[in-house]
Amino acid sequence: MLHAEGQKFLMPGELVFTNETIRLNTLLGSCVAITLWHPVRKIGGMCHYLLPARKMNSNETLTGRYAEDVMKIFMQEISKYHTRPKDYQVKVFGAGTMVANNRVSCMDEDPSFVQCQYQCRNVPCQNRKAAINLTCQYGFYVSHYDLGGTAFRRIEFNLADGSVLVNGRPDISSDRASGYV
Repeated sequence: MLHAEGQKFLMPGELVFTNETIRLNTLLGSCVAITLWHPVRKIGGMCHYLLPARKMNSNETLTGRYAEDVMKIFMQEISKYHTRPKDYQVKVFGAGTMVANNRVSCMDEDPSFVQCQYQCRNVPCQNRKAAINLTCQYGFYVSHYDLGGTAFRRIEFNLADGSVLVNGRPDISSDRASGYV
């Protein structure tokens, strides 16, 4: 969905990868956004995935709805530009616990970001685990994580300089609730 000149709002399940210097925006709850930016080539993208994986293996077209599919699409896109995962600055956001009775999950208990081996019992935890494990598995180095908590996030990714503005974290101290990363 186009917002204004030079901006695009990503709905859940959407992914954009481009060489245009636009701003990509989204709003996250339990979903996850991953941003990729190549600082030399000024290319990159962002996804807004809903779930870690499909329920069953299928021959369906890859979609931005699932973390596993997103990583495959990102790999196809970076291959088109003859770049490698290690060339990108990667940032990961979201996976907030939006349902009151699911307030505690593996990542809330141990947010060390070492590959998560826990059995997750809820979607936000499963989404965090997928983001952490899949970015590592595909050879990306994540420079910034903003995962978990109990609040929504508004994300604005600027493809001109790779900056990401995060707003809307009332569940953390006000000095960290919004700002550029």
